[in-house]
Amino acid sequence: MTTDVPVAPSFDDKAAAANALASSPRTPSSRSDLSAITRADDVGLGGKDHPDRIAVEKLLKIEPRLPVAMSENRAFLGRAVMAASLLDIKQFLNLGSGLPSPDSISVTDVARRYHPDARIVHVDVAELVAVHGRALLAPDDHVLVVHEDAREPDRVLRQATALLDLEEPACIIATAMAHFWADSDDPADVLRNYMRAFPAGYLILSHACGEEMSPDDFAQLRVTYEEAFASIYPRTRAQIVAFLDGLEPLEPGLVEASQWRNDDRQIDVGKAYFLAAVAGFGMYAQKPARSPA
Repeated sequence: MTTDVPVAPSFDDKAAAANALASSPRTPSSRSDLSAITRADDVGLGGKDHPDRIAVEKLLKIEPRLPVAMSENRAFLGRAVMAASLLDIKQFLNLGSGLPSPDSISVTDVARRYHPDARIVHVDVAELVAVHGRALLAPDDHVLVVHEDAREPDRVLRQATALLDLEEPACIIATAMAHFWADSDDPADVLRNYMRAFPAGYLILSHACGEEMSPDDFAQLRVTYEEAFASIYPRTRAQIVAFLDGLEPLEPGLVEASQWRNDDRQIDVGKAYFLAAVAGFGMYAQKPARSPA
């Protein structure tokens, strides 16, 4: 059994960084934002005469290391799925799965390294993502793609139970997603509604954090991103910690994504980054979190 730790790719030039930023999967905050995914994917695939290319260049001027932070966030997801799999989790609910990018970590591939019969449900509000995902995964009867708004747990779970067993532990994946939900959506409670559906499991969480940015840069980054793609709500560490209330985080707790079980690699991700954690819920939060053998 392989236990290779997923590592994010490096960016050798500005064009590669811009492509990674523009093609990063994201979940729109509402159905009116669906075109943002298609436009971003076009830029990521090399579209040159495209208005989003200008937005990407603006974002890189504000925070040149942003593509690195995004790439490290995706690498965190691979390590987190590996950790959950080693803790004998065999079913995964991947909220806001997004479009695949060339260097993206596949939840399915990582989970299957440890459990060939692992069941994975991918959820996304964008019809484009659902159609693309179903086409890619059509031959696999252990994978399901749900076209639904992840802020509606009841609607999602009604479809997800075609594959997932609500009486068994599960892993809820919410990486680079909750920061697309406004406070009025109560994102922490939305995630808790998913966790309440299962007796136990692990939450894989990552969330944008910009509290180390200057107020001017932070405001400019948000406006630029929202004008080109979708509304975004980076939160402070204290606000993100609140998502883990009542849960049992695995070591090393809530940290910048590149530092979560990364074999002590030191990476400069800039001042706009993702905080990440894996935390036990349900019965797994009622006792010290288990460690992989």
